[in-house]
Amino acid sequence: MNNIKIVTYSSPQDSVISEICDREDVLHICATASLTEAMIGKFNKRENVISAKWFIDALLDKWMDISTKLEQMMSLSELVRKGSKENLKDEPITRAVRRHKSDALLTIRMLTEVGIRPQDLNEFGKTEYEKELSRLWEKMVEKDEESGHFKKLGLFNFAIKRPSVLKMMINERLKEKYNKDIENGDRLKVCKDKLNLEGSVVLHGFYFLTPIQQSVFQTLKKAGVNITFLQLYNPEYPETFSFIENVLGEENGWIPKSDWIVQKEDEKKQHILAPKVAGFFEDRPSMHQEEHDKKRVTQVCYKNVYQWMKDFKKDIEKLEEGPHHLTVINEELNTRIEEFFPEHSLSERNFLSYPVGQYLLHLHKIWDQEKKKQEVDLITLQECFVSPWLHTVDRVTGEKRFASDYVYQMQFLDNFFPPKMTMQEWKVSVRKLIKDTESSPFLIKDIPGKPEHHRFLDEIKNPIKKVAPYSIPAEDWKLILEFLSIMDSHIKILFNDMDHLFSFKEYFGLLDQIITKQLPEEKLLKHEKEMLKRIKKISYYYESSPNGKRYHIEDIAEAVHLLLSAEFEEKPSPEVKQEKKALRIRSFAEIDGIIFDEKRNIHVSGMDEFSFPHAESSIPWPLTIETVKNLSDKVDSLNAMVIREEHKDIIPRFLFYILLSGDQELTLSWLRERGDKNSLGSSFYLKILEEVDQKSESYIEEIKDPTTPSKELKNKTAVFSSELSHYSDYALSELNICQRRFFYSYLTQPFSVYTSDFHYSFIYGNLYKLLSKFDPKPASLIEDVFPYWTKFKQKAKAATAESYSNERIQSFEFAGENHQALSGIKYLINLSNKEEGWRRAWKNEGYNLTQSSIELFKANPSSSCKYCPHENFCPSARYAVDDERYDG
Repeated sequence: MNNIKIVTYSSPQDSVISEICDREDVLHICATASLTEAMIGKFNKRENVISAKWFIDALLDKWMDISTKLEQMMSLSELVRKGSKENLKDEPITRAVRRHKSDALLTIRMLTEVGIRPQDLNEFGKTEYEKELSRLWEKMVEKDEESGHFKKLGLFNFAIKRPSVLKMMINERLKEKYNKDIENGDRLKVCKDKLNLEGSVVLHGFYFLTPIQQSVFQTLKKAGVNITFLQLYNPEYPETFSFIENVLGEENGWIPKSDWIVQKEDEKKQHILAPKVAGFFEDRPSMHQEEHDKKRVTQVCYKNVYQWMKDFKKDIEKLEEGPHHLTVINEELNTRIEEFFPEHSLSERNFLSYPVGQYLLHLHKIWDQEKKKQEVDLITLQECFVSPWLHTVDRVTGEKRFASDYVYQMQFLDNFFPPKMTMQEWKVSVRKLIKDTESSPFLIKDIPGKPEHHRFLDEIKNPIKKVAPYSIPAEDWKLILEFLSIMDSHIKILFNDMDHLFSFKEYFGLLDQIITKQLPEEKLLKHEKEMLKRIKKISYYYESSPNGKRYHIEDIAEAVHLLLSAEFEEKPSPEVKQEKKALRIRSFAEIDGIIFDEKRNIHVSGMDEFSFPHAESSIPWPLTIETVKNLSDKVDSLNAMVIREEHKDIIPRFLFYILLSGDQELTLSWLRERGDKNSLGSSFYLKILEEVDQKSESYIEEIKDPTTPSKELKNKTAVFSSELSHYSDYALSELNICQRRFFYSYLTQPFSVYTSDFHYSFIYGNLYKLLSKFDPKPASLIEDVFPYWTKFKQKAKAATAESYSNERIQSFEFAGENHQALSGIKYLINLSNKEEGWRRAWKNEGYNLTQSSIELFKANPSSSCKYCPHENFCPSARYAVDDERYDG
């Protein structure tokens, strides 16, 4: 058709871009936020640039509101919730949808937007997951009669089949969205008068089209709207650009390639690097580059993210003069950036990134939806404790005590208490632990002696403190009990009546009770107040809506979780002026816009052999490519998704071409150590650059050792004598086994304790053997030491202990008294470990302080490592599975 043009350019400097876009009668729609931002900067005076997302949001109106998405999520959640009237049997297929609710809702919404009905998915779907989704989708439509969200979208689907009607609808809704955004306080960078389809429409940078974009633009084509696609394209390199011919060609309902207006490559730019790399995939020999182009790319290999962060920090201090930072691992690096620079991410932090939000998130995990009961495990408790928002105030001093300061103590309960209990059971168990810690017959209180001797005497006289929970003072457990009581009061607010149905506003009333009970609103952080205000606004919307729908707390809680975590939120729109942007590293996909900023260089990070190129499927769960192809026979706009999926592997190459097509100096880097991978090499594409550009560099900056001297106990007998003179032989004996074990046991804590069930078994056995000398039935004496062991387990451990040798006793003098050390409890003597630990430990009757050197970090890994209390975190520990490799 004469009203459709496709104009291409080969580099961001091509003059054709201005010729097409820098006109008064143009509505300039950009495919991505990055490109929108770049074009707003380039053609700012025109005030005619908007993003495709803003355009579609305006057209679909309330369908795109957060409140609509929330209501739909709650409706779907109700359908798949275990025990609901729609899901009494809870088949595995329904449980699968429950696990992937967000993806399932995304699929339903996407198919609805292009006019697919649940019956269509049932007819064309091939998998049981697709058919189950069609069933649930149909139920959602039935339940939606009051709200009418699906019905209202039907008006759009009506218009999409009538080109002139759609054109009028778009003209109206663009202005309606403009007015709505202005009312909400947004400062838009587009002029209201330019928001119409009466002149030319430039569709810029659409190297793929979503189904809804394809549907709308095709209808506008039929309505006679003058449309010009403006796209980076170079016909000389089909292995990189042929997919664009599929996206914008006849196959996808546009115009044949022969009718495209293709700009020839600028002769002055014909030797730039991008064509040389693209030529590699055409099996063409590389040509010599100009000297400027050779020096343009630098490759850097960082040892790890911390070394990379050092350079990143220097760059951000340069502000607008520093390079643009992009990455192919943006989620991972942005998480680290928020950790390193939390003050720079306030403007984009969602509610769950604040202490109160984190606490509420983990609090909701306490109700087990599958089992229909309260279940609290240690990890959930620790996650709640980590939030600084959970605190208590000392009634006497007024000092705040934070639960986060007691996470370390909480970990000692692992393997001691049952793995899961109700909050009430946790409180009862902690009360019993407090009582046992204060009045156990196995624990001696008020030990006399010098302060420097106290911890060693405590270890010697109270061997039961080797069982970790008994080593914690009762005062700490009392504070932890206070925190548990606060949590319990919040749980009772949320889960008091699980059969009651809540409106959205009622539910937020519960959250408000929890928040204000713990901390008055006037004491919340500024951003927390703003987030609460926004959430309350949504809750009032539901209160004032005519349907007055009510939901089960499980369903509404999950939808709110998605709201709080910004799952339903979009990033700040480029059309809106922002006071201050958050510090973040941008995705490599944003290169389509950043390449237009010629004043700043570009640094792309994370380009290792596994991370780039990396292609992800664009088809949402549970759809398959076969089903989408079948559905595209009914609604041809879905063919756009098929094209994108079939060419997903080429898109990273296309983006790399864009990166090299500008004139900016480039730094391409990767991390040698990332996650669980070491010795990572560079991406295949960086190796191509080395082929065509011999002057690119690859280096790892040397990390220098600290110049500040550390105070070491080495080669100075006098220092040993003075520093270790107050240590007991019971403590120093560990130096004969492993000097690093001694370091962990006595220099990082008062003394070592055991926390694993494996170690507890040996402590039980040695206690049993020791007490059998005084009582023919010692099991009853030890019963309260491990109160949560079953009777069967206690009997089994007692039977094993009968075979133990007698407890090894070692006599020594300390703090003016003679002591007898219980080596079995310290070194876990057992049938397979009779000699290894205690005999070697005491071979010098304690450590000899006159020897010339103690290397506190030197490890002595052996088959005895499994009996060490520090095995879990010692990097040199040898595990039992490796014993055969070392011949035992």
